Amino acid sequence: MSDLLTRLDTWGYQLLVAVWGQFWPAVTIICVLAVIERLHPRERGQPLTSWLFNLGCYALLLTISTLMIWAGWGALIARASAWLTIAPLRLAQPEGPWEAGLRWTLALVALDFFNYWLHRLNHAVPALWALHRFHHDERHLSAATSLRAHWLSVPLSHAFCLVPVAWLLGLDALNGSVVLVVTAVVAISHMNCDIGFGLVVVGARYHRVHHDRDRSWHDSNFADVLPLWDILFGTYRAPPDVPGRSPGLADVAPTTSVGAALALPVTEWRRLLRTRINRA
Repeated sequence: MSDLLTRLDTWGYQLLVAVWGQFWPAVTIICVLAVIERLHPRERGQPLTSWLFNLGCYALLLTISTLMIWAGWGALIARASAWLTIAPLRLAQPEGPWEAGLRWTLALVALDFFNYWLHRLNHAVPALWALHRFHHDERHLSAATSLRAHWLSVPLSHAFCLVPVAWLLGLDALNGSVVLVVTAVVAISHMNCDIGFGLVVVGARYHRVHHDRDRSWHDSNFADVLPLWDILFGTYRAPPDVPGRSPGLADVAPTTSVGAALALPVTEWRRLLRTRINRA
């Protein structure tokens, strides 16, 4: 019995270390941006409970996804990437700063491209929208909203984005700095501020259009980092000159409990299945 308890204690510690290693960089970014939000808020008096809830959901997401990776998901993704042996853009290990910079830039652009298309699918496919809806029912946008996602979105992102980028550039091209830049830009784009970077990089003003309660508005501006994808593929919508529209979903109340968040896609999938059966 004592041996089992010792193993569980060791395993729990390793899990804590693994989750914390992923948690603190994103939360550090969120906390720094929260100071800016306090100094220059777009919406005053936002509830702290919403901010803390999103951080808690992110910790749960990291915990479940870490357990999945330990259970074999990580090995499966690595094997799937290895199976794709033809890599048309795969570069040799960089020998200098120029080569390293080129490889880093290509990895960022490729990841952002696949993230864009996955984001569009999340809105277009009802079964995926059941997952993504949780992110959109937030009515108090802040940097912490960027962490508000269902844990099932992680394996979906791995399969749809990580594997193709590994096929193109090699799995080692997706280093931590690439992911950290994407995380930072996505956090900035959800800030409770009227920050904009024009059509160079996605900012809060640009992305707020995507969170509008009007469905015709939030089916636009899908890009995470580069507005280029929205412009190229016809999903760009210019932010209004006078910002005043409200975020969230018009016909759905915000999800405010972890249990409701976990059950949300299952409930919606059951409804979709029943609708499909009734139409058959």
